Amino acid sequence: MAKKKASDYYTHQPLSIDEVKAIEADQRFNRKKVGKLQFTETWYFDKKNQKWIKNIHSVLLAYELYDDTNNLRGYKAAFVIEDL
Repeated sequence: MAKKKASDYYTHQPLSIDEVKAIEADQRFNRKKVGKLQFTETWYFDKKNQKWIKNIHSVLLAYELYDDTNNLRGYKAAFVIEDL
């Protein structure tokens, strides 16, 4: 299985393993709080087999952010996994 690349959502620059670990070390980040996935994908129709085919190119992981009273405020992009 090929290794996947993580990149910064805002700058699209590749992230090193240490940079991904730093994002995960942020006190606001928690893998259990990943609440949004956004896919970049291409769909096409295979006429011969009469079915739709989907190719996923990347997935954005975003985690939940809460206010001082523990209400969900929104989601923050953590990073993008590319070349899926």
